[in-house]
Formats: sequence, C-alpha cells, structure tokens
Amino acid sequence: MKKNSKGIIALSSAFMNDGYDATNLEQAYDKIKELASTASKQSSREEIAEIVGYVVDSVINQRLNFIDMIADVKRVAQGDKAEFKLKYGGIKATLAAKSSTPEISKIRYKKTIVPTVEVQSRPSIDYLELVNNPETVMEVIEDAVVEMENQVVTYVQSVLNTAYSSLSTPNYVSGAGVVKTTFDPQVRAMSRFGKPVILGDIEVATKLTALTAFNSNVADALAIEHNTNGVIGTYLNANVVQLTNRYADDTSLALTNLVSDYDKLYVLPAGARDSRPLKVVYEGSTRAMEQLNAEDESWEIFLRMNFGVEVIGIQLLMAIYNDTTL
Repeated sequence: MKKNSKGIIALSSAFMNDGYDATNLEQAYDKIKELASTASKQSSREEIAEIVGYVVDSVINQRLNFIDMIADVKRVAQGDKAEFKLKYGGIKATLAAKSSTPEISKIRYKKTIVPTVEVQSRPSIDYLELVNNPETVMEVIEDAVVEMENQVVTYVQSVLNTAYSSLSTPNYVSGAGVVKTTFDPQVRAMSRFGKPVILGDIEVATKLTALTAFNSNVADALAIEHNTNGVIGTYLNANVVQLTNRYADDTSLALTNLVSDYDKLYVLPAGARDSRPLKVVYEGSTRAMEQLNAEDESWEIFLRMNFGVEVIGIQLLMAIYNDTTL
C-alpha cells in the first residue's frame, strides 16, 4: 500500500475514531493478513513494516495538530534543514524639517536553523504471533503511536516551559486558580498583535467561565455554551480552544498521568505564523525498518521520527498562565 492510499487513510481514520470507508478498511486488514501469511518472505515483512510506518506517521501528525495552533511549524524532506526567518528591524519614519534627508532604514531578519532530534520505537513480537495472529500489527501501531506522541509532546513542553518560566508578566504568570487581575493583562497584551486564541486543557480552561463579567450570574448563552462544551467559546474577544489531552498510559486516571500540561493556558495572537516564538520542524516521515531474529524467532520493527523544537523571538508573542492549584 502506498502512503496516501485509501487503505492507509482508512486505517489511520479508524485509529482516530474518525469517519472511514468500511470497505477500504476491510481491504486494508485483508492485505495485512495476506502479507502475514507469507511472512517468511522478507518482502512481505518489509511491506508490513512500511504500512506500520505510514499509519504511525499519519496518526501522530493528526494527534499533534494542536502544535500547529501554537507554533510556527515547518515540514521538510528527510535530510533537509528548516530555516526560520524572524523579522527584527523595519522601515522607520520621522517627522523632520522640509527637504531634510531622512535616515535610511531597512528590514532585517534573523535566520535560524532548528536542529532535530530523533524519537525511536523498537517494537518486537513473536514471528509465529505475526503469522497466526496478524491483528497484533494493529496493537503495535496503537502502542507505537502513543509512546512516540508522548515523547514529542513532553519535549515540546519542556523546551517551551524552560524558555518561559523565567520570564515575567505578561509572558509568564502564575496564580492560585485563574486570577482575573493577572490573566486579563496577558490577554490584552496579546490582543495588541491581533485577535488572540486561548488554548488549554479542560481542567484549567473551564475556569474561564467564572471570570466573565457577570458576578457569578453567568448569561444564559454562556451557561449553555459551558454546559455543552465544558468551556466558553470566547473570553475578552479571544477564542477559547480546548486542547485534546490524553492519558500517557492506562496505569492511572490521575491528572498527573496526562501527556500534556493540564494546568496552563496559552494565549497567542492569531497573526502570522512566522511571528510565533515556538518553532517546530518535522524532518521527513516516520521511517520503518524490520528485522527477523533467528535466535529467538522474534520480529522487530525499528521506527524513527525526526523533529526539532526551539523558542526564538525578539518579541515573545505568546503568554502562558500557570494555575498552581492544579
């Protein structure tokens, strides 16, 4: 199957619990079963590994779409470098006497190449399990997606929090709960660069309802919106977006087991992407290689994904609010 084939799309949609063509999905399952029945051939194993790589890549990209909301994201071919251009100078104007000579001004840019790191996963299953129970391949895909996604999200948040936690208002503020007198200035500051977007986990985003100017007697429209979606849709003219935040694994339902931070609100101007300080690059697609071990009759798939993250900015056009009570 090719990367953008109907079968790969159907498999990816099934993992996302999204709409998919049942016929295409069944055909994709049948193809995996057919390949598994001839797994003694290296070409069959390589094609199964290729399918796994395609689906893992597709699902991860969809599940990480929230990064596109907060970052300047570039996607480049394997081996290529992503150059980010940040404007730090501009054309100036002055008020002067008639016929005087104005100072020359230029638009200047700082160019930065963001280095990449590699997320790796090396699932192994028994060869006979592959042959007799090809559905195991679906479990491999599901587990690989979760683990690799967790690594990407953890790294992105680590870079972002390291860069911002040492800053002062309005870029970074902490408070016991979402405190109106400290959060509102952040929203107003980002509003000066365009209508902002507020993003956050439902645990913290739901607290925005109490900040609306209705003295706890929330307007009917907002109350309905809150009850329907868990969060209000707008706050101080900023759109509120609830981030999808999954558990890292099935060992615990505690908030501390969530993949993303659940105690932070991110406020960003909805302006040009290249003004966003968080820069993310995806280098190539998820690559898959397979290996059959004669010693223990195990079959391995080696998955690799390259990406890079960096915070760059003269004006840090992002604000982060940290709710210390969560």
